Amino acid sequence: MGIITIEKIDRLWWMGRYIERAFSCIKLFMETSDCMIDRDIDEYKEFCAKLGISDIYSDKEDFLYSYPLSEKNPDSIISSLSRAMDNAMILRETIGSETLGYLQLALDEMRSDALRSAVADYFHLQHVLDLLLAFWGSVEDNVDDERIRNVARAGKRFERVDIMLRMGKSDRAEIAVAIHRLKTRLDRSPVSYNEDNFETLTDIVGEENFDRRNALQLLEKLLDE
Repeated sequence: MGIITIEKIDRLWWMGRYIERAFSCIKLFMETSDCMIDRDIDEYKEFCAKLGISDIYSDKEDFLYSYPLSEKNPDSIISSLSRAMDNAMILRETIGSETLGYLQLALDEMRSDALRSAVADYFHLQHVLDLLLAFWGSVEDNVDDERIRNVARAGKRFERVDIMLRMGKSDRAEIAVAIHRLKTRLDRSPVSYNEDNFETLTDIVGEENFDRRNALQLLEKLLDE
């Protein structure tokens, strides 16, 4: 196996993060949309606050369209997929055309007239989720270098922990499992991380009624040496 350049590691890491951001946020968006229909039309305001993104939306309808579909909105789901695709295109020779194809299909589905004409129709969003799962399955099947797979999946796990801490929907045990899976991927990859910060993060999450904001700050400093 050859040397993996710092640039390639960075692109794999961010590709994994952006794909997971899109995946998790589609699921969160669908839950939030249901809440706005059934109960609170301003639920999106709390959604934005927890996720740490700007509330640029004029009303519920604006959120329901712009957050998933507006490519002019840097916080949108489609913008995350576009950034993932930007990295994946440069990594084509590394991850393979078949793997790249699933990500392209997911992005095409987000841009489809069918989805844009019926945002509340979750069938198309579910199809995007399925294509992203197929992307990761293709990574496992078609990328021979374990280090490549683990960098991308470490980015994925990092983003998942980040979102879990921000949204407050997961309990302590679920977050602890997610952190353990992140460490497993990091240890199998060439990504350097601060082991002291990771140990402190693990200890904090082990506490009952732990401080999620403190845990998030430690996560953000995890790659600081």
